[in-house]
Amino acid sequence: MVRSRISADLGNVVHQTQAAARLALPGAIALGYVVPAMPAVPDPDAVLGWLTDQVFSDADYLGDDLFRFPAESVCGTAGVVDPACVAAVDQAALRIRVDDGDGEALHFYPQLGPDHDEPVDIAVTHDALTITADLDGAASALSAVAAALGAQAPRAELAGQIAFELRVAGPAHVLAALAIDRPIAGALADPGGSLDGAGAVTFTAPAGELLSIDLDANARTFAGHLDLGGIGAQTPDHDYLIATATGEAAFDGTALELSGLALSVSESVGQHVAATLAVSELAATIASVDGREELTPAPRLELASFVDHGLLGDPPPAFDVTHLVIDGVVRGDAARLAVTNGSLSVATSPSQFSFVANAGTCVTAAPWAIAACE
Repeated sequence: MVRSRISADLGNVVHQTQAAARLALPGAIALGYVVPAMPAVPDPDAVLGWLTDQVFSDADYLGDDLFRFPAESVCGTAGVVDPACVAAVDQAALRIRVDDGDGEALHFYPQLGPDHDEPVDIAVTHDALTITADLDGAASALSAVAAALGAQAPRAELAGQIAFELRVAGPAHVLAALAIDRPIAGALADPGGSLDGAGAVTFTAPAGELLSIDLDANARTFAGHLDLGGIGAQTPDHDYLIATATGEAAFDGTALELSGLALSVSESVGQHVAATLAVSELAATIASVDGREELTPAPRLELASFVDHGLLGDPPPAFDVTHLVIDGVVRGDAARLAVTNGSLSVATSPSQFSFVANAGTCVTAAPWAIAACE
């Protein structure tokens, strides 16, 4: 029953998601200038086959709806199993309990440690996948993971709940949402340390919907919502804060309309600000034009950043971008950006790498150089 539901129900969710993700949205080139390349997404059929053939096999069934997690299924390379890896995974006592008691969803509860804690609930129906993590019950599971890695279990206090939902709304049409249902708060310290001492690691995040998307490849439409704010983390030497990260996106088959875009993040060292990145609130349109992307911000895109490499203890690069303004329209691909209207200005530290590109000029991506567009 478990394997057939994985193939039929989870298979439907992942295949419809894969079909929806084939919708080509403008913006990939623009993101490529600021975001590193993302790893390849695993083949859905390979993942489903791994679950049905290896994880939920008859050989690993323990009875009473429990399955042993087969460490050898993740500890092999080119057919050679690493015994040390197997021992570490087995040390965590990872098992999976399966329950379909509600008559609709098939629930998977990974169990960790000798107490068989279940901090995560994975629920699957024919049209939905929901993952709920309850941090209130995750401290002992964290200890089990530490033991598996051969480390001493830290002192820990964890609270909050986070949930992810992926729902099939139709052929090649999916809805997804990530939300914090209960405020997240956590503290970690060495086994003999204090959770509120200088050596502790703490993190907090308020309740709310962080991200939602509506992706329909058949209708060629997309809508997205992002709202991060008040998320912080503190280590013995560094403080991190996402004060604001917001945005709305809508695609109608021709152009991607962005609104309410804003960003403010910072890192501090010893009560001193070491790095900041801020984008002033704006709207923008991204459209594909002759195989290139055209970005039109309104009123303009303004980014400001600051880095104190001495405080961070890292070697400075050749230069840092400290201020970037697009006051007009730019169009380009991964190698070259053309200013078709207005100007693009970049200020750097040291200043000799700064430039202003006006309408009719192009900027190459690597290395930066300005020339008349061909």
